[in-house]
Amino acid sequence: MNTDNKSLILSGTLATFTEMSFVGHIIEQIKIIKQSSGDSYPKILKGVKNDYSKNGIIAFYRGYYPWGVLQCVKGAPVLFVQDVVNNKLKRDHSNLLSGTNNYQDIQFRSSVIGGLCGGFSQAIILTPLQRMKTEIITVENNAPIKTPGIPGLYKGFTAMAAKRSLDWGARFAGIAEFKRFYPEFSETYTGIFVGGVIGGLCSLISMPFEVVLAMKQKHNSLHNNTVQIFNEIGLKQITRGMCFKALDSCYHTSMVMMLTPFYKKWIDELL
Repeated sequence: MNTDNKSLILSGTLATFTEMSFVGHIIEQIKIIKQSSGDSYPKILKGVKNDYSKNGIIAFYRGYYPWGVLQCVKGAPVLFVQDVVNNKLKRDHSNLLSGTNNYQDIQFRSSVIGGLCGGFSQAIILTPLQRMKTEIITVENNAPIKTPGIPGLYKGFTAMAAKRSLDWGARFAGIAEFKRFYPEFSETYTGIFVGGVIGGLCSLISMPFEVVLAMKQKHNSLHNNTVQIFNEIGLKQITRGMCFKALDSCYHTSMVMMLTPFYKKWIDELL
């Protein structure tokens, strides 16, 4: 692995760690509780407030250590795999992708396919960590948590793989289109932030899979069949948690897209 790829992986990890440590984990925590329980936001926030009164700042960081911290590697496979696949497709398979020599079409399609591949690679690493983090976030009355075996850790992998692939494919599609229409502005820090927001909004297409995942991975969940979950909660509930999903996705994408080049430049200078 060359130095450039190493710095890209490390910078992606550091960017995700920064995003999660400052507000990101708290937003995701509320989102997971909403998606797994269906409770109203006032009830969830009241529960978090009561938890804070009893246990202090830990109420906002349940599942953060060690599972959330370990999850910081989630930025690495997406950025690394997306970058490798994107560049390889543009270089070697451009005609296969688009049937044309139009550079913008090639760039858009290779970026989306790279995002799909990056999201799937992320699911392989992220599923066990998300399972344990969701267990801790959704446990009630400090009930004991038993670490499941390997099959148990990968409970919900299909939903996670579908969610992550769609999620990042859609994000990079939105970002690529934004760059197509505003090439100069998209290179500025403000433009990178705006592009991240657009990409985050595009990722809302994965909402149904995210709700299924949260219900499957929550503490003491008996849900295994996706079709049964849809039949149980109904069509109106498959997008529950949409508000915090949008906030989480836009914040995460913008922060990672802004911080990764900053950290990469710093790492390259050190190396």
